[in-house]
Amino acid sequence: MQFSHKTDGESLDKVLRSSQKDEVTAILFYASWCPFSTDVKSKFGALSSMFPQIRHVMVEQSKATPSVFSRYGVHSFPSILIVTQTSRVRYHGQKDLPSLVNFYKRTTGDLFKCLPIFSFACFWVA
Repeated sequence: MQFSHKTDGESLDKVLRSSQKDEVTAILFYASWCPFSTDVKSKFGALSSMFPQIRHVMVEQSKATPSVFSRYGVHSFPSILIVTQTSRVRYHGQKDLPSLVNFYKRTTGDLFKCLPIFSFACFWVA
């Protein structure tokens, strides 16, 4: 998937339940009123182009119920999780693109390679 998909919380559960066995999904929980979310949202779009094998889904705070955020352990915005059918890994760290690329690579192992769309980011993970 080249572009991030926006969904509400209930649809998110359906999207994840419909995932294939080895499918990896990256989820961005963000708030439209949050300047940090705005910054990370653009980087999340770049990540979806750099890692097209990973499904990218965005959930905006006003479009989901509090129980959705509770279910996924989201207490602040922005929050990024990488989810498979058997695991959930939350990103903690700097929100710059090279750090996010490293998180993707650490979390997915050698399953997915970074496409050299943004050479400075791939430089960091080379």
